[in-house]
Amino acid sequence: MMSLGHLALLARVKSGEPLDTSDPVIQAQLWAAGFAKKEIQVKIQTLRVDASEKKSTLNKQTSFRDISRVNFYMIDEITKELSEQLFDVFIPEAITSDAQAVWKEYFHELYELLIIDGHDPLVNMIVMREMHKYHDVLDEPTIEPAPTDTVIHNIKRLFGSLKREHLVIRDLYQNLEFQMKESARVSMKVYLDLHTIQAEIQRLSSQVRDLTVLLESVRLAELAGPGLSEGLDGGPGGSSTSRPTLV
Repeated sequence: MMSLGHLALLARVKSGEPLDTSDPVIQAQLWAAGFAKKEIQVKIQTLRVDASEKKSTLNKQTSFRDISRVNFYMIDEITKELSEQLFDVFIPEAITSDAQAVWKEYFHELYELLIIDGHDPLVNMIVMREMHKYHDVLDEPTIEPAPTDTVIHNIKRLFGSLKREHLVIRDLYQNLEFQMKESARVSMKVYLDLHTIQAEIQRLSSQVRDLTVLLESVRLAELAGPGLSEGLDGGPGGSSTSRPTLV
């Protein structure tokens, strides 16, 4: 990490004051600056891995839209078959008895109550959590259909299947409320942790930039004249004939 000595040297460099790199104290500080830069870069890489893991955790949190897709395929299939049976098969011209007429009217009213127009999963999920209650709002006709009235029995079976799917959605929504609260709690903590990590990355990156300016200034000064970084190869007190790489 950057020390007060590094900050003092950086201030001198930015002010244009030349550095006497033959001074053992300055040599020691420059050697430590190169080491600190590498240490900070390793720390930044570790923090970036931590940030990536936090983002992955956020992406896995429960959302309304994730769960709302669970059961709609089956409901769409049932609705499609219901529409075909009720509007394409059980047509007025096919009615031959009072029972058929009464059941067709009942089915149309039930269809209007239970079938939702639109394909927004979130809206459908919110509405359908209560839809199971409406299956019993209308009284079934008291007249029994004949065993040969297969279309009536088929439509009754389909409405029964639809009710079971609505009950599944009711249970999903009840579980969803708990999951969403827990997800919100986890997400808030992860967001705060991620913000702290990103702020630390920015702080350390600023230090790396400052250390780079300091070391690059010494390198340029070294090119301009001999002996500016001599003695740093093995740290303070090293050989006066060797030159370190200040990166």
